[in-house]
Amino acid sequence: MSDEDFSTDLSFSLPEEYSSEKRRASVRVRPMGMRVRLTGRDEVSFFEVDDISAGGLHMKSPARLFAAGQNIVLDIFVLDRCCIGALKARIVRSTENGCAVAFETLSRDQELRLDKIVLEMQKRAIAQLKKEQQEKEARRAREEVASAECDPSDVNCLNIKL
Repeated sequence: MSDEDFSTDLSFSLPEEYSSEKRRASVRVRPMGMRVRLTGRDEVSFFEVDDISAGGLHMKSPARLFAAGQNIVLDIFVLDRCCIGALKARIVRSTENGCAVAFETLSRDQELRLDKIVLEMQKRAIAQLKKEQQEKEARRAREEVASAECDPSDVNCLNIKL
């Protein structure tokens, strides 16, 4: 074998669907019972959160209430308890259903709290998925046992779905 048999060019390119512009910077979770309160406005405004990550969130808001590029300050509430206050953020995108928000300069404490909330929400989502899978497997096992107990030639046997 010679040196020509080995290529030193190890470069490659990803397909367009994996480009950095289209890829999320961090994992998003769908929180239950999370709202944000905007501060610095004339009235107190609460908005439901669709999803959240360490880099930002998507909140439900009336159509085009916010404009892209607008700076806001918000507090994050979980089950009506303020968990993180005075987060500086910027509206990235505004749609008919809500707006995407990117967190700006976070303090170390805000960053730690946000990471903890996102991690806890991920743990709960995983636990819920496992529970649903176990219930599905148990239901399938009960159905198999019920169908095995019934002889198909026996007209008096009812095949009942559990």
